[in-house]
Amino acid sequence: MSEIRLRILYTLFRVLTIASRFVLLLFLTKYAEVSEFTTYYLIINAIIFIGYFSSFEIGTVTSRYFITSKDKDGFFSLHIGYLFITILIALVVFNIYLSVTDNDKYIVVCTLILFFDVLCKDFERWFVLHNKQLVSAVSLLIRSSICAYFFIFYSSYTTDYQIEYLFYSMLMCGLVAFSYGMYFMVDISSGLKFEKDVFFNKQVVLGLVRKAVPIFISMILIKALFTVDRNIIDILGSDKNELASYLYYISFSYIILTAVEILVFNFDNPKLIHAYANNADKSDLIVQFYKMLKKVVALVMVLYVLISIVSYLFLIFTEKTIYLEYYYNSLLLSLSLGCYSIFQCYKYWFYIQSQDRVNLISSFLVVLVFSIVCLSLYAFSSGSISYIVSISLVSSFILPLLYYRKRFYE
Repeated sequence: MSEIRLRILYTLFRVLTIASRFVLLLFLTKYAEVSEFTTYYLIINAIIFIGYFSSFEIGTVTSRYFITSKDKDGFFSLHIGYLFITILIALVVFNIYLSVTDNDKYIVVCTLILFFDVLCKDFERWFVLHNKQLVSAVSLLIRSSICAYFFIFYSSYTTDYQIEYLFYSMLMCGLVAFSYGMYFMVDISSGLKFEKDVFFNKQVVLGLVRKAVPIFISMILIKALFTVDRNIIDILGSDKNELASYLYYISFSYIILTAVEILVFNFDNPKLIHAYANNADKSDLIVQFYKMLKKVVALVMVLYVLISIVSYLFLIFTEKTIYLEYYYNSLLLSLSLGCYSIFQCYKYWFYIQSQDRVNLISSFLVVLVFSIVCLSLYAFSSGSISYIVSISLVSSFILPLLYYRKRFYE
């Protein structure tokens, strides 16, 4: 299949995935109670965050060295072993989270959703690294989109709008995506041997952990930031409408990250990794990086304008005009996630160069600036807590981006 045709099909599948999130957001905004709306998005956010937290980013290290190393059997064995440890940790932490937040009635179905989500995300990462972007897109479509369409169709047909049905639909699609992914993972891993001795080799394991720790900390700091933000509003916000409006706007803003990943990162980043693994000249790598960066900046600018307009029109259409009181959040959150996309672009560059310490320092700077700005505004500003969090997110990426540029030109 030609690359142009592959990109078209890949983009089509990912657009369908994004569209499902738009449609689901519109549907829940219009029909779900505020409590159900916030419960769903907080649980989904927890699934995403815990999935990242439990991995310790060891999978990121093993998949990177799987491409660049000749010992593919060893790194594949390490990856599979730690994947199962990841799942175990995720399930334990998630059950504790649901118990603490009084969402025990969803504990069984959501635990199974998390189980399949962790596995399928790992499969999809390997598909992209092995230039099977289309397979990855289909897996994500099944896992993240079909469930939304099915829930909307069923609820509209029966006029029975219960959030539990959405969770059941997610579980069913997660099982299908897992079966689909296993088929292709067997094909990718054919010829590879599972070496259990590698997994129990103390020197290899310690070396792997040392490489994973800075990547894990830098990742978890950013993920924690985009988890704590809504918890701050939940605790300090004036009412549930403020939290619901923030979740609504940030769900729209996440379209920027998804679109950048679809149209740029999932194609350009693997090319950079393989070029680096094949000892390409550094000047050629820099040229490829700048092409990727220019694509990201252009895409962010276009999407910023579109999201600012569409998020407003959706509120008018769904008659949720009460959220318009916090409309400035849409402008700020879209800008912050646009900056985050550019931040990710530089992060990929230093990740490929194995300069994980640079990414760690940048992530610390993000959290540090966010904390200082947020606390300062909370102490001295009379603005709403959602405004304070939104402006803090925008501010948090400015200094790290300047640091990245300084290190890039050194």
